[in-house]
Amino acid sequence: MFSGVLSKVAAYAFLRIVTPLLPDASAHFQTLMLLIGLASVLYGSAMAFTTTDTRLILGYSSIAQLGFITMGIFSLTSQGAQGAILQSFNHGLVVAPAFFLVGAAAARSSGSEDLRDMGGIAFRAPVLTAMFLIVAMANLAIPGSSNFVGEFLILLGVFNAKLVIAIIAFTGVALASVYTLRLFIRAMHNRPGKDVESRELSLSDSLCSSRSSSRSSHWRSTRSCRSTRARPPSRHRSPGHAPSPHRTTTLATRSTFTITKTP
Repeated sequence: MFSGVLSKVAAYAFLRIVTPLLPDASAHFQTLMLLIGLASVLYGSAMAFTTTDTRLILGYSSIAQLGFITMGIFSLTSQGAQGAILQSFNHGLVVAPAFFLVGAAAARSSGSEDLRDMGGIAFRAPVLTAMFLIVAMANLAIPGSSNFVGEFLILLGVFNAKLVIAIIAFTGVALASVYTLRLFIRAMHNRPGKDVESRELSLSDSLCSSRSSSRSSHWRSTRSCRSTRARPPSRHRSPGHAPSPHRTTTLATRSTFTITKTP
C-alpha cells in the first residue's frame, strides 16, 4: 500500500503544488533536487542488491523509482513531467503483483522471505515462474513494458536539462537489472531450500498473500522467541547441590501431610 500509492503523494505535491506556485524556487533548487533524486536512485539500487529479504528488495526498488520520479519533475521539462506521471502510475501497477508473488514464494518456503531459503520451484511451478518473470521484466523497464516509457521520458527530460546527471542516472537502470534478475533467479531457480514446497499457483494463494505480512512477522517473532527462550532447569543435580527453598517447603508439607494421615 505504501510502496504503490502513499509514496506517490509527495511526488504529486511537487508536481501540482510546488512547481506551479514556486517556479523561481524550483528553478533555483533544481540542481539540488536532481542530486537528491540521483542519490535516491543509487542508494536504493545498491541496498536492493545487498539485502536478501525479498520485501526489502522491493522496498529499496521503490526508493529508486521515486528518485527517478523526482528527477523527472525537477528536470522542469514537459518530457520529464509526463514521464514522472506515467512512472508513478506504472510503478503502482508493477509493485502490487510483485508483492503478491513474493508472498506466494514465501508461502512455499515455510513463511520465510529470505532468498537463501527459496529456490528450485521453476520447473514444478511454471505458471508462478512465468508470472514472476513478467513482473521482474516490467520492474527493470525493458522495452515493451509499462515502466520503460516512464523511465525513457524521465531520462530524456533530465538529459535536456542536466547532461552529467542524466549520464550518471543511466547506471540506475543497469543496477535495476542486476537486483531484479538476482531476485528472480534466487527465488525461482538455483538449488531448492531446506523447507521449500514445489506447488503451482492457485486461487488460494490470493488469500494467503493477503495475510503474508502478518504471517511473516509472526514467523519472525516465533523464531526469535524460540532462539531466546530460556532453557528449563535440568533435573539432574550434582550430589552436593541443595534443593531450592520452594522445593524444600513442598517436600516438608507433603511429609507432614503423610504423617498426620498415618494412623
